[in-house]
Amino acid sequence: MPHGYAVTLLVAAVNALSIGVCTSAAYVLARTPTRVFQQLVLMCFVAGMFVPTQVILIPVIFVLRGPGLMGTLPGLILFLTATTIPFALFGFVGSIRMLPGHWTKRRPSPAPGTPCGGSSSR
Repeated sequence: MPHGYAVTLLVAAVNALSIGVCTSAAYVLARTPTRVFQQLVLMCFVAGMFVPTQVILIPVIFVLRGPGLMGTLPGLILFLTATTIPFALFGFVGSIRMLPGHWTKRRPSPAPGTPCGGSSSR
């Protein structure tokens, strides 16, 4: 039974890592100034969401069987990560677009010797 918990925790950790990577990619896509590039890349990822998992399953079996990843933990991680990325990217891009631009821009650092956010008036 402990082996099952370890596999579950490993898969959850890998999915959390892929969601973290998707957060960075979604920020770049949401804040890209050229809308054509942004829409094209986002639609390529979203296109993966329109194909049902049942349709993808048989080709995935053939692809994973070739290098010997069928029935292994790395094969499971690859499959779950590949199916998680389009959903996470689509959701995060929409969420980041809703944030005002000044919330995500970098603010200049205060001058040395001044309190954070205050001005130096001596």
